[in-house]
Amino acid sequence: MDNVIFLDCDGVLNNATTQEVVEATGFIGVDTHNLLQLYRLVKKSQATIILSSTWQNDPLMFEYLKVKLHHYQMKIIDVTHEKTIYRGATIKKYILEHGITNYVILDDYPFEDFYTMRLDHHFVNTDFKYGLTSHDVAKALEILKIS
Repeated sequence: MDNVIFLDCDGVLNNATTQEVVEATGFIGVDTHNLLQLYRLVKKSQATIILSSTWQNDPLMFEYLKVKLHHYQMKIIDVTHEKTIYRGATIKKYILEHGITNYVILDDYPFEDFYTMRLDHHFVNTDFKYGLTSHDVAKALEILKIS
């Protein structure tokens, strides 16, 4: 895999003002503006998406997300199989097992082990108030070394 995006959902693909609710679960869905920012990032970087969000553990939310991404010609190629509170360790394990060298982590929460696992230089810390923004996309492209 050349360029990889480790994708969280809450606070990345939605924000504090997102109105869409997933009918099957009652949870907040994705925001079109944030989804378009992800599309810009994927299109420019030709990156593949690995889901690091806990949405991977909820079949209804996972299916909802796959459908939303499909509308923008994007898809999740794998998940990190997160089952612990140590998201950094889970991502690091995935990176090592798959020989990934060029990646970015999109998340609204700076998990402590992002730093202890030395993932912080690959981390774009989105703001839950806004979700993924054009500024975040620019930072992600810089991390991926895309001009």
